[in-house]
Amino acid sequence: MKQLITIVNLVLLINICACKKNHVDNGGSPDPASNKTITSFIIKAIDNAELTTDIIGSISTDTVFLSVPNGIDISSLKPTIVHSGSSITPGSGTAQNFTAAVDYIVKAIDNSTKHYVAVIKTIIKSTVYVGSTDGKLYALDGDNGNLKWSYTTGAGIGIGGPTYYNGTVYIGCSDKNIHAVDATTGALKWKYLSHGDLSYATPTLYNGVLYFGSANSSYLYAINAQTGTLIWERHYSSNPWNPTVVNNILYVSHFSGQGSYNATTGQPMVSFAGSDICADNPLVVNGIMYAGKETSAVTAYDAVTASFIWKFSSPSGGATAGVGPAGPTLGDGIIYNVIQTQMLAMDSATGVLRWRFIGNSGVPGGKFSAPSVANKILYTGNEDAFFYALDAYTGTVRWKFGDVSNITTASNGTVAGHVVYFGSRNKNIYALNAFNGKVRWQYLTGGPVYAGPCVVTDNLVVYHPGISGEHQ
Repeated sequence: MKQLITIVNLVLLINICACKKNHVDNGGSPDPASNKTITSFIIKAIDNAELTTDIIGSISTDTVFLSVPNGIDISSLKPTIVHSGSSITPGSGTAQNFTAAVDYIVKAIDNSTKHYVAVIKTIIKSTVYVGSTDGKLYALDGDNGNLKWSYTTGAGIGIGGPTYYNGTVYIGCSDKNIHAVDATTGALKWKYLSHGDLSYATPTLYNGVLYFGSANSSYLYAINAQTGTLIWERHYSSNPWNPTVVNNILYVSHFSGQGSYNATTGQPMVSFAGSDICADNPLVVNGIMYAGKETSAVTAYDAVTASFIWKFSSPSGGATAGVGPAGPTLGDGIIYNVIQTQMLAMDSATGVLRWRFIGNSGVPGGKFSAPSVANKILYTGNEDAFFYALDAYTGTVRWKFGDVSNITTASNGTVAGHVVYFGSRNKNIYALNAFNGKVRWQYLTGGPVYAGPCVVTDNLVVYHPGISGEHQ
């Protein structure tokens, strides 16, 4: 009997050890009930008439990247998705509009969830046009950053960026001239001499006319974009910023307020209340004008009657609230603008604050550049040495790029497809992956680069603040 008990005890001991061993082996493995991963994401040609070959997604931690040829309609594509877990929303085989990033939620058996963003890059060829304080306008290959040509203006280029129209690139300089340069060869077509410094001017294009203001002379101009001949000019009591043109109405911010003018004649229409210093060009959308002011991040007016709608005041009491090279930007019902070291997101209908992101206020200046919004991400440079990508809905940092010892960037970014382009005070022009911040290429100029680039695709799609209403 004693021997039998010993054998039984030995068997029990072996079983216990085996159980313990199994427990140790599996202790570091995830519980299958919590699995929620996309393992395959394919847009198959057999399910999508637009395609001739399958598009296979590259899956990272929380993002699916896909590349499609230029010219493909991506507004209704059906992906085939394989995943672990109990479900995915939207479901596999459900057509989606991929002109913007698409959110997917994978649910595990235990009901926990994981979010993915599916992003389609259109494979396009493009040219990046950007000016530098070294007095040159550069044309760079958008894919690899190789120099196509450079044009020497002979004078400094500041925060004013280039504008493209019908095979011509326009750039303003401190020599008081607008230079019209052939977009393919870099050869000068014509110059227009103004009354003052144009290194801060980004010409705005509307119906074949260039509109721009000159610093230190308080003039606003309308010139023929093809010939460079003057259509009209108007003098103000203070310097005008870059204008915005919508429905043949010119909206102009000055150092002492805002007004609207007939774009054809330059005749005044209405003045908007307040005598605050106003920041750069206002944003005009759906009959509402949004403007940055000295005492508010954004003030909203009826664009026709100039009646006040709402404003969001500076939480710091108003000092230089909206001053700088920053005009408001709109995306999905949210207005974005800068208050010095803060980036703010406000409801476009009410002005209620959605979120606030604070930069490094300990850095001298530390101010944000004008925001750009694309792919549900807000992009902005800052004098704290970093370029930021913030979630457009929450303000959380998606990624940031910079080096305190080398990068001091305040340039606003231009987003074209899955790439964001911007300049830096360290003389470089950068092209970064818009979704993860990885450098695609960089190009060293002869001076600091303050203005956002103009990007023109080979099929003549233009990404640039100088196109009125396209991007503020």
